[in-house]
Amino acid sequence: MKNYLLLVAVIFINILSAHAAVQEQAVIPIVVIGSGPAGLTAAIQAARLGYETLIVAGPKPGGQLTGASAVENVPAVDVLPGIDIIKKMEEQARSAGAEFLEGSVTDMDFSSWPFVLTLDFDKKIQAYSVIIATGSAPRRLGIPGESHYWGMGVSSCAVCDGFLYTDKKVAIIGGGDSAIEHALNIPYAQHITIFVRKSRMRAMHHMQERIRGYDNVSIEYNKEVLKIIGDGQNVTGLEIKDGATGDISFFPCDGVFVAIGHNPNSELFKDHIQLAHDGYIYLGTRSQQTSVPGVFAAGDVADSKFRQVSTATGTAAQAGFEAVEFLRKNHILDKAHRQ
Repeated sequence: MKNYLLLVAVIFINILSAHAAVQEQAVIPIVVIGSGPAGLTAAIQAARLGYETLIVAGPKPGGQLTGASAVENVPAVDVLPGIDIIKKMEEQARSAGAEFLEGSVTDMDFSSWPFVLTLDFDKKIQAYSVIIATGSAPRRLGIPGESHYWGMGVSSCAVCDGFLYTDKKVAIIGGGDSAIEHALNIPYAQHITIFVRKSRMRAMHHMQERIRGYDNVSIEYNKEVLKIIGDGQNVTGLEIKDGATGDISFFPCDGVFVAIGHNPNSELFKDHIQLAHDGYIYLGTRSQQTSVPGVFAAGDVADSKFRQVSTATGTAAQAGFEAVEFLRKNHILDKAHRQ
């Protein structure tokens, strides 16, 4: 009788396990929202560890990096256009087993588990874990010539593109810490002129003191940039309005850096996870875990300070590992163990 009851118990457990396996197949273990360096890196790590990983590409596949004309601060990678780096990362993600889905997440339900994500073509998918890697977007001036010459002399990343302007004249537009940080990251320019719209800078006092020690940097106050001018292929200068006199003049330069800040692409998540006061996703100490267990964030959407490819990929690798650790703790098996 004992053997019979034991056999019945084993059969019942096997039935439950099979049902669980079917349920697991119906739910995607890891969904990555965003396909920039952070999203791709997180997917590579998760997929390499044997978990089905789906990347929802978002409205701008590849993220901001695709607009960088040359990137030189990625370890072990030669100077390459951003789009080439993204293509290599996409190939690596696919090779690891990650899958891509065109489209964007428009809504989500993190109140129950598995999570439910709604896509822009009215499709809903379920996920056991989610990694948010939606990045940030540089604030734009919205003036003539800005969009046309973006990536052809206009940039928002001095760390990425500053080396292109060695021995050249550069203009930086902005009056905060970001403007000064840009100037500090273009050390070999012939001359850098920072245009401040108001009569004083908003930058911290110690930052302003720091920049005063550079002979090749000057600051112009009460100057409004009206237009970015070029020859069709390259920037040649700016149209400037003097706020005090109203005079309009032409300022010749070889490159323009827009340094008026970034906005994290976190608006979609504000009612679902905790955000910091500046809109960036709030993370716990030394973790990519958000305020919702099983939901992680990486890259610029959670980084208000550095916003570099190297830091984005580093946090993304951690997010990928943490997502897998979360699944294992909750007994969601990888492909090898489900077979």
